[in-house]
Amino acid sequence: TFEWEKGRNGIIDEPHFTSTTGRYPAAGALFRIGTPSLPALIKVIETQETGSLASENATYTVILIFRDAPSEGVEYLKEAAANVRSDQAAERLSDAAEKLKRFLQQ
Repeated sequence: TFEWEKGRNGIIDEPHFTSTTGRYPAAGALFRIGTPSLPALIKVIETQETGSLASENATYTVILIFRDAPSEGVEYLKEAAANVRSDQAAERLSDAAEKLKRFLQQ
């Protein structure tokens, strides 16, 4: 928790929503940059272990960038997976695409 989230006596007395982009300024900055930041986000997803904080934040930011056309985000991640040389990178990008697809089905 952040200091500002704590109420009296250092106890959180009411819930405060803090988004990924609020808690991690880099994710927020990349979201504000928009589509020009996608290559950097793809690089993070393909090089960081699936489920790691960096990968999760990058995937979340891609989801936000494609918020108006989420199916395009799924296709973007699938295309990125098809164009990498490493099987491991392709698997990580495919996992991110599946995560976005599952998110859309909720």
